[in-house]
Amino acid sequence: MIAPYLVRIYALAFSGILPRTIPEGLNNLPNFNRWVAAIMKEPSVNKAWNSEMFVERTRARIFTVKS
Repeated sequence: MIAPYLVRIYALAFSGILPRTIPEGLNNLPNFNRWVAAIMKEPSVNKAWNSEMFVERTRARIFTVKS
C-alpha cells in the first residue's frame, strides 16, 4: 500500500517542505503520472486525509526539532 505515502510526499513537496523535484522526477516515470492522478482522486485514499493539517503539523515538528 503505497498510496498514503505518495499523497504525503506530494503534499510536502507542493508545500515547499520537500523539494519539488521529487514529484517532478516521479512524474517522468512511464505511466506514473496517470497512476498518481488516479490515486489522488480515489475516495478511499482521501477519506481521512487532511492535507493542510498534515503540512501544518509537519512544519511544527520540523520547527521543534530545529529549536
